[in-house]
Amino acid sequence: MLFGKRKSWTCALVVMLCVALSGCIGLFNSQPPSAEELILAVEKIADPKGKSSEIKTMKIHQQIVLPEQKIYGYQTMYCIFPDLSYLEAVMPGLDTTYVMFDGKKAWQNSSLVGYRECVDSEFEQMRFDMDNMNPSLKNTDVFERFEFVSAPDSDLENDYWFVKCYPNHVKYPRIQPLIYQITKENPTVVGSEGASYDDVSRVDVISEVKSTKVFSEAIGIVEAEIVSQKRDNNKFKSKVISVEYNVPVSKTFFDDPKIQ
Repeated sequence: MLFGKRKSWTCALVVMLCVALSGCIGLFNSQPPSAEELILAVEKIADPKGKSSEIKTMKIHQQIVLPEQKIYGYQTMYCIFPDLSYLEAVMPGLDTTYVMFDGKKAWQNSSLVGYRECVDSEFEQMRFDMDNMNPSLKNTDVFERFEFVSAPDSDLENDYWFVKCYPNHVKYPRIQPLIYQITKENPTVVGSEGASYDDVSRVDVISEVKSTKVFSEAIGIVEAEIVSQKRDNNKFKSKVISVEYNVPVSKTFFDDPKIQ
């Protein structure tokens, strides 16, 4: 899915938010005809070379920081679209967590808490996030309805649109709507607010994109580079170090350690 391109994939400790963004200079001089048209226009502009449908695999490496705790770590995520995702999150001296999703099952294996399967709401969240990341899917494939909503602060009304996106209730019945903050001048997604499920617990998530970057000139898609995020009372910062497209990804990553 392009929004520009993809949004998020959650794990128990950290959240990888990789929102692809793009400017749309002069696209709308006033209120867009509809919230859906605004979303689809930003999505289209974010893929100027039309390369998103050619992406079959992806590898993302990023730094994770918990500033208040002064904890630093890294995570690497591998994807084979449409259904395979594997994430390794390393917090040196604290924990290493592996998370796998293959469309039918999901598991997490942590050096602190051991192995567990991800089921129910948490599995559905992973399904939703995986579809959100899929470059071949559009926003209308994942969300069923879009509407403009009021700004949370009147001071923001002159500079931003706020669009509420409702996930497809048949595919993701338990997933809550997301609200995207989009700049009016040179329309760009700069933030999001919603909820996700970790360990089957509902977590409120607020994200703010600090900077963006094109990691592959050949692909030409703009990705979120630095993101600040608040998950309930926990604050995170992430910086994407590299994004590689159509790289070999070993399917051994997706072997369930419980049955090995």
